[in-house]
Amino acid sequence: MKLAVSAILFVLQGSLIGAHNVRVGKANVEKKEVNKRTHPEIKRSKMPRSEPKPRFEPKNVSGEPCVNPEDCESGMCTFLGENYADMVCVDCYSNYDCSAYPGFERCMIDPIGVTANYCGPMGGLGEACMEAGDCESGMCTFIGENYADMVCVDCYSNDDCSAYPGFERCMIDPIGVTANHCGPMGTLGEACMEAGDCESGMCTFIGENHDETVCVDCYSNADCSAYPGFERCMIDPTGVNPNHCGPMGTLGQACVEGGDCESGMCTFIGENHDETVCVDCYSNADCSAYPGFERCMIDPIGVNPNQCGPKAGHGQACMVAGDCESGMCTFLGENYADMVCVDCYSNADCSAYPGFERCMIDPIGVIANECGPKAGHGEACMEADDCESGMCTFIGENYADMVCVDCYSDADCSAYPGFERCMIDPIGVSANYCGP
Repeated sequence: MKLAVSAILFVLQGSLIGAHNVRVGKANVEKKEVNKRTHPEIKRSKMPRSEPKPRFEPKNVSGEPCVNPEDCESGMCTFLGENYADMVCVDCYSNYDCSAYPGFERCMIDPIGVTANYCGPMGGLGEACMEAGDCESGMCTFIGENYADMVCVDCYSNDDCSAYPGFERCMIDPIGVTANHCGPMGTLGEACMEAGDCESGMCTFIGENHDETVCVDCYSNADCSAYPGFERCMIDPTGVNPNHCGPMGTLGQACVEGGDCESGMCTFIGENHDETVCVDCYSNADCSAYPGFERCMIDPIGVNPNQCGPKAGHGQACMVAGDCESGMCTFLGENYADMVCVDCYSNADCSAYPGFERCMIDPIGVIANECGPKAGHGEACMEADDCESGMCTFIGENYADMVCVDCYSDADCSAYPGFERCMIDPIGVSANYCGP
């Protein structure tokens, strides 16, 4: 019962509400109609509308990832990292981008791609570089093993050091360990690459195989002419000591040329004549100014250096006639292989010595020629003038010997009464003589 009553009340309430809404709606329509009549519709213009402002997003700084330059505060984005696979913001691409930052004008580019490019100070001596503009000196070059590294240097050549008094030499390490720098000129014996590296202005090869170059004081004697008492360029033939100016060589000292010696003469001596030493003379003419020492003593076996000495006496070794007091030098000895001073070549050379008018010549070459008395009967001779009798002939077995004889025939005995016969031994044992 209660349910039926409630349902009837609900229906009645809904009808009342619906009728109310119809009346209200109708009234509103009527109101709008009145408004249209009393208030015509105003057309509104379309005003431009601003887009909503996007939220602010800061740009990336050096070292942060980027896709394009607009992502970076610097406006520069490039590759780096292993195999250059990453892109990051950088402060510079080259030194040009750092020109506005005094003291930091160099674009520091990590060659292994770990650190992002940034502006830094110019490189000092020995610091790594990629180009000359990376260095305070404005010079960058290769050094190191196989010249694989590039570093800042102070110079490329001596010209770059000309503005630094006392340090005008570009010190270039031949093994590439130390960076080029300006240093003092090289002194005697110091390593060099060119003449301009040395105080003396001279650089040459020395050492075994002449494979080293060092500073020297001279190339030749002419370079020492300004140093009295040291006019000789001392050149070590073994290449151990560097050339330097020293005193002229004396007798027996090693030399290379005549100008190395006080005497002005240098020649070969020694076994095989493979050494050169200073000598006093080449020939007797060089000794003519030394009375009593007019002979140039030349050692035939090359042990002693040539020197001026006295003339050689009878039987002493000689090379030319001028070596001898007698002015005569000839062969004697076995096979006539030796030369000695002699008193004579022939009897004519003894004519000035009464009683010694004969030139005694040893037929076997043991005794040097000398002037002696004429030979008597039966004594050996070489020619008739050797004999007191003035006659010399063959006797002996096969008539192989020559001796002085008193006669060749009876006519030669005519002056000897009672001995008018020339006694000639048919077997050649006794020398010819005058007999009854």
